[in-house]
Amino acid sequence: MNPGWAGLPKDLLGLVLEGLVSSSDYLRFSVVCKSWFSVAKDNQRQRISRFQQPPMLLISSADEENSWNLYNVVDDKVLDMQLRVPNRRFCGSSKGWLIFVDESFAVTLLNPFCSNVRGKKKKTNVTIIRLPPLHGKKVWIKRCDYYVFKAILSADPILDPKDCILTVINAEYGRLAFIRPSSRDKRWTYVDRKWGLIEEVVYSEGKIYAVDNNSQLFSFDINSLSKLELGQGLSSDGFSKRYLVFNSNKKQFWMVQRYIHYQKDKRETTKFKVFKMNFDEHEWIEIETLDDVAVFVGDNSSVSVAASDFPGCRSNCIYFSHDEDTCGTLEPYGPNDCGVYEITSHRFLQPYLDDSKKLLKLTRQPPIWFVPSFQL
Repeated sequence: MNPGWAGLPKDLLGLVLEGLVSSSDYLRFSVVCKSWFSVAKDNQRQRISRFQQPPMLLISSADEENSWNLYNVVDDKVLDMQLRVPNRRFCGSSKGWLIFVDESFAVTLLNPFCSNVRGKKKKTNVTIIRLPPLHGKKVWIKRCDYYVFKAILSADPILDPKDCILTVINAEYGRLAFIRPSSRDKRWTYVDRKWGLIEEVVYSEGKIYAVDNNSQLFSFDINSLSKLELGQGLSSDGFSKRYLVFNSNKKQFWMVQRYIHYQKDKRETTKFKVFKMNFDEHEWIEIETLDDVAVFVGDNSSVSVAASDFPGCRSNCIYFSHDEDTCGTLEPYGPNDCGVYEITSHRFLQPYLDDSKKLLKLTRQPPIWFVPSFQL
């Protein structure tokens, strides 16, 4: 890099950032040097308020331990940088943080992007927040990576600590537990289990909304610990799992139903259905189009974006990764169940680059969608 570039005025660098739509370009800008990283971090709040970024697929490297690659499915490129994070299954990817459970059942939050950027290969350091352990049984120690089915943050614990709540879904009982990282809670608060097996939660207006394996929708008030059933369940015509999405533009709750088939231990997604909640009738209504929206589902917090804001992003589509479904393992085929599904035509698309397909074949860890967030 030309040494003079590092001394460019922040106002000028800010104008450059305003013209960057792609997350890949934003990341490349941030790792040029510390001063550029600082500008990227300072502009992140404005960027988040402008539009929700589409996530990138985080794929574990088979060549180097504790090293992960970022694949930008929108730009169809594997980025020329690697993230230094543990080589294990992540039970959550939310607000730019990765979440995992260790052998003591303690929960750890990782942000792979911090102020120290080093090396020609642009490897990043990690910001870590350690939280108290969950109440796990010894039988789960060897499979501690899977003790939490999914974990979701309400806000960034560094940028918005007062509004940050971490909610986890216990894989053993399908039970919810939450904690406030910024208040230094000493223990988790468990939600009384009076519903089915919870499959996903989202936050909206200070409440937790959850969908269970019977497709029932609930709301839960964190302060009063009160629960309200909002919608009846649906019968399923095959094995399926559910994701919950809040479309902020339309102010609608969507349930994405994913149908999965196993053939000789090989997992295959066969179709998707999408429903919106009609709160007047307390029922799910199937929708045939997502219009300009693209949805990203997996072990991550489900994300919806306006596809027209990002050239290369496919509207009316569901981008999906190979995630935990409590029924199968990655052996012997690895995380093969990834792709893109077009809702209206009911067909699967093949936008994935050959390089990313090779990475997925080599890895033994589940990939996960990830939206980068910068911290100093």
